[in-house]
Amino acid sequence: MNNPQSRDSKFDNLKGIMIFLVVCCHFTDKMYAAWPDDSLVRFIYYTIYLFHMPVFIFISGFFSQKRRSDEYFRKTVSGSLIPYIVVDFLHGMFGTRGDIKKSILQLTRPHWTLWYLLSLFYWKLLALPISMFRWPILISVLAALFVGLTNLSFDLSLARTFCFLPYFMLGYTLSNDSIQSIRKKSKIYPILGFAFVLAISVIMQWKKIDIYVLYMSIPYRNMPALTAMLYRLIVLMAGFVSILGFVAIVPDKHCILSVIGKNSVLIYLVHAMIIRIIMRYTSLRIENGRSCILIATAFSAIVCLVFGSEPLARVYSSAINLISNAVLKKSNA
Repeated sequence: MNNPQSRDSKFDNLKGIMIFLVVCCHFTDKMYAAWPDDSLVRFIYYTIYLFHMPVFIFISGFFSQKRRSDEYFRKTVSGSLIPYIVVDFLHGMFGTRGDIKKSILQLTRPHWTLWYLLSLFYWKLLALPISMFRWPILISVLAALFVGLTNLSFDLSLARTFCFLPYFMLGYTLSNDSIQSIRKKSKIYPILGFAFVLAISVIMQWKKIDIYVLYMSIPYRNMPALTAMLYRLIVLMAGFVSILGFVAIVPDKHCILSVIGKNSVLIYLVHAMIIRIIMRYTSLRIENGRSCILIATAFSAIVCLVFGSEPLARVYSSAINLISNAVLKKSNA
């Protein structure tokens, strides 16, 4: 087992919080069909979607800095591409009831949550060449705005790759000294930042902005291009502000969140399949928003505690290493 002192617990804690919220949102999305009409649940859902994946992606970028060896690229394939192929294929088999051909063909269109792993693979390859430019974050923001004018969408997760790229590049380019400087600032700044994010969430719901504006997975629609680009820019700003706010206040003490955050990839991989199994083989559908919040909280806690545990994390790591060693050449590093 890794010594907790050898890891940066503040980032593990942050991942632990975010993966819990990811599971909560996905459970709510599938089990409470009326959530768009429930003002409380809709507010919570919109607000969380403004920051949970941006923070996750920022952390991934931060820990991808200055790694150019063959071993880094091998880990990129084994840590993101191979898990994507395996788990997405299993989702395909589940959805097609065992049709191998369809399941293979569907690998070009990530199932539900798995877009993140495929995009992570792209980001890790793109980050170094983009960082060679003078303004990598500005370039990635412009790319995120421009891609909405194209026809890129769910296929190969290309739209989300470009739309969420700014968060990865922020993590990739932000130094540890900058992180420490942010944490020393007055706590009034993150409070103001979170107030800004809450205000954006309220305004988006008041203006009846489609949730797909937050998903950033399809081209602009139902509004003029310039207006759509403005909303996307505001969403990106909310993500940046949230990242800096959470970095400023997250505790750095090792705790149960640290363990969950360290092993968050397994939670991310399995929770969607668990929800799909529940939906197919039970009649569980929640009709009340507050009940849904309570059940989603309990469900998320159980999933995070079980699949974020060290024993299951070691099993997953061993399985991925076994597959990687079978299909990849040994690194020369």
